[in-house]
Amino acid sequence: MISPIQTEKELLETLKCYLANDQSLKKTAFDLHIHINTLHYRLKQMKELTDIDPKSVKGSTLFYLALSLLE
Repeated sequence: MISPIQTEKELLETLKCYLANDQSLKKTAFDLHIHINTLHYRLKQMKELTDIDPKSVKGSTLFYLALSLLE
């Protein structure tokens, strides 16, 4: 499921931070020291690579479970 982004260190770090911040775009961008548009771009990349939208409830749940299983 998340195998397309497993090798993308930047996207995985972004995803972990996004979920840790309860999907808050502002807090995630601040914590990662990136512009909010960069965050939007990365989330869009995740969706394109996995066909799972991290902004949706279903998508965030799937990503959370997948990350939990990886660790």
